[in-house]
Amino acid sequence: MRIVRACFLPLAFLLTNCDFEEDKAVQYLPINPDELIYRRGDVLAFEVDSVTTGAAIVSGYVKETEDSTHIWYELVFTDYAAKQAPSIAEVKRHRLFGRKVASSLDPAGYVTCVDIESVRNDCLTDNAAKFRLVGQVALDTTRWQLGAQGASSEYGRFVQAFISGRKDRQLPPDHYDQFLSKGDKFRADEYFPVADFLVK
Repeated sequence: MRIVRACFLPLAFLLTNCDFEEDKAVQYLPINPDELIYRRGDVLAFEVDSVTTGAAIVSGYVKETEDSTHIWYELVFTDYAAKQAPSIAEVKRHRLFGRKVASSLDPAGYVTCVDIESVRNDCLTDNAAKFRLVGQVALDTTRWQLGAQGASSEYGRFVQAFISGRKDRQLPPDHYDQFLSKGDKFRADEYFPVADFLVK
């Protein structure tokens, strides 16, 4: 698979402002709305195991020229985990996976970044019985920047990304301005309220 789970922080943030050669930039194709299985803001409940259900929100989708037969759905995990699928009201009371990234340009000293898990369309269709559309929220993706990004073409990997993300957030994150002094030992993973990213 071409896309690899990636993370990280200041470097990833800085690279967004770099100029890359045009022939090395990722090229995207337009997506016909009729091609989409889900839309931005759709809340998906998914089977974590035989007992637990998780929830994620569709934040966008892309189709790359190098993989024009597939659409990648960009999902944001919430920290919801229970025996049954959530209501929309419950989702709004939960939190998204993310991280604070130090920024000297922002008055707060950091920018809020949300972690994305890209899921290939055939992973969704081949495992349709494990997903359930529970409704939609008015998601405002302009309120965040990209934190870490992973990619899943297999359902097991998708679920493992959710499990690992929750495990990584069992301990409080380090302060965002410690990323240089702590180096590889810096803990960035944290949660942000879903309500902070909804259209007001």
